Amino acid sequence: MGLLDQLRNLLGIKATPAVGEFYPMERSSGGGMIPTYPMTFPGWTDMGADGANPPKLTPEARARLAMQSAWVFSNVQVIAQELTTATLRVSEALSNTEEPQQVINHAFELLWNTPNPFFSRSLLMQVWAWFLCLKGEAYLYFAPDASNGDLIEIWPLPAWACRPVPHPTNFIEKYALQLRPDAKPIYIDAAYICYSRLPNPFDLRRGLSPLEAASLALQTDDAQKRWNWRFFDKENAMPTNVVSLPQETSNTDFERFRAELFDFYGSGQRRTMVARGGQIDFKALAVSQREMDFITSRSFTRDEIDRAFGFPGGYWTANATEANQRGAKAVVIENAVWPKAVLLAEDLTTQIVRLWYGPTYRASFDDIRPRNIELDIRERQANESTWTVNELREAQGKAPLDDNPLWDTVPAKVALQSYTVKSAEPAEPEEQAEPVAREDSLEDTDEVEDQQEPEEAKAYKSRLLPYEEALAKALHPLFGAMTKQIVTAITAGETMNWDLLSLQLGTAMHPELVKHAISGIMALTEEFGIAIDLPQVTIGLNAWADSEVPQLLERILKPAKDLVEQVTRRYQVTPGMTRGQLETALSSLAAPYRVEMVTVNAITKSASRATLEYQSILAGFEIKTKRIWRTSNDDKVCRVCSPMNGKPEEDWKDRFPAGPGAHDFCRCFTTLKVVQE
Repeated sequence: MGLLDQLRNLLGIKATPAVGEFYPMERSSGGGMIPTYPMTFPGWTDMGADGANPPKLTPEARARLAMQSAWVFSNVQVIAQELTTATLRVSEALSNTEEPQQVINHAFELLWNTPNPFFSRSLLMQVWAWFLCLKGEAYLYFAPDASNGDLIEIWPLPAWACRPVPHPTNFIEKYALQLRPDAKPIYIDAAYICYSRLPNPFDLRRGLSPLEAASLALQTDDAQKRWNWRFFDKENAMPTNVVSLPQETSNTDFERFRAELFDFYGSGQRRTMVARGGQIDFKALAVSQREMDFITSRSFTRDEIDRAFGFPGGYWTANATEANQRGAKAVVIENAVWPKAVLLAEDLTTQIVRLWYGPTYRASFDDIRPRNIELDIRERQANESTWTVNELREAQGKAPLDDNPLWDTVPAKVALQSYTVKSAEPAEPEEQAEPVAREDSLEDTDEVEDQQEPEEAKAYKSRLLPYEEALAKALHPLFGAMTKQIVTAITAGETMNWDLLSLQLGTAMHPELVKHAISGIMALTEEFGIAIDLPQVTIGLNAWADSEVPQLLERILKPAKDLVEQVTRRYQVTPGMTRGQLETALSSLAAPYRVEMVTVNAITKSASRATLEYQSILAGFEIKTKRIWRTSNDDKVCRVCSPMNGKPEEDWKDRFPAGPGAHDFCRCFTTLKVVQE
């Protein structure tokens, strides 16, 4: 014993206790620290001792009762199903200051995705969520390989049959699995169990289910349902009517009257009491409709149960609007689902991943909380003026790019503009780069791939009109850069940032649409002589373009996404597919024909809007007009538009309410004709 230990003994000071000493294994008869085993308080043991209080149910009995409650079942089902949408990732941080980097196809991630031959990942997570919500505890058993000891399967254990075994110094020593009360427990080493629990202030080793808070409400709801069932059940010992016969009625007449009443009016469905009294009398004894109304009463019980599980009041409301439902769902995921996903990930990291795979690894789930995409895009757009490309990628959790110094030196907005302009410039023949091959390529990477423009693209002759060239000039470099960005994303195993591409294309299209529409309106003012308030008209056209551009982009990007998905799958299963082959497979995305088609479609929509807008302005001056379809701008009039040439809008507006733009490359337009009253 050292000098300091002797001094502590003399002064009555204890040495630093082991962790387990803070959490006693048995009940303490003395005072001191607050015990963390199941605590009692005055009246706890008396609850349910007499008829004044509901019976105190065991956790298993309470859970079984909860499964019969539509309120509890639906709440837990939503939590379990939403939880399965979270994808598990494994990352590694080699130092405390280093940002964790995702490890692709880590052994634990693969094990989690295929837990065992009989459980899918989704089913495993749902069972885990059900146990956690009903019992407050959930146990996952990681089965080892008998030959080498590696973890090869994951199985959920019934929470009702499991309990942690306390240790005097290490808090929890092992876990006991007792499937029947008369069976001997099976003890499992703590290294093979991932034990999750909800906080329990009365016992830090055990979990506390939300049903504990909703226990009385649950039993109340069950009693209401059973009372309601008994009320409407046959033979409920309560007659619904009484018929009183004269006192002097003979027994024979009495029985005959009762039999006839039963045969002709009762048919065994309603119970009527027949008794001797004064004159023949009839009284209804049925309970009133107000007394039979359980809906209001049960709705309070439902709200109480919903509150215990973290569901807001508007989630299950039948008359909620779509906005209310979206908001309520976001609250449920934020408060009831996501915290459980975080709990599971951290328990897996602490108890399994670091123990079996190393202290530098951690498990986490992708964030499933709903996000405001529009707000994210605006925030990203604002950051583009000050953040570099790689800083933006870091904020999105993506790996940095290293193929261009611009990504780390200048703001992203400047870098992207410089990159797209450079991409649009024709490359010198002698500077043609070698194709970048994948690591698993089986071809000779020294062989230069033919990346020349396809013959059909060479043969294509531009059909653009002068007023269409400005938009085409803005779109050409963006479409050219799009293919390169997609190829880079595919080869890097990343997801294409379609939001950013949509933002870039929309930024180029929006002002051109508004500008062309204003030009069309100004031409109409020359024709009709009615001046306009240009700022007011511009406000209206901006609002129109805000709604029109996303629709145009959807038509542009939907087939692009489908093609990229198809090519990506081919790339993943084709060893040796090079970057040049990828660019060839995706060349149709940026073909001049497609860029010009997008341009013509947008300009035609803009011209149609100009006529519609000016028609509305004339209507404000009580000048009634109608639109006339014209096809003279097309060198080849198609079969769709030809029948409508010269026709007034009543002949075609049901089919094309906005006017021309009936098909791709449609250059039809409309004129206005004054209607004489």
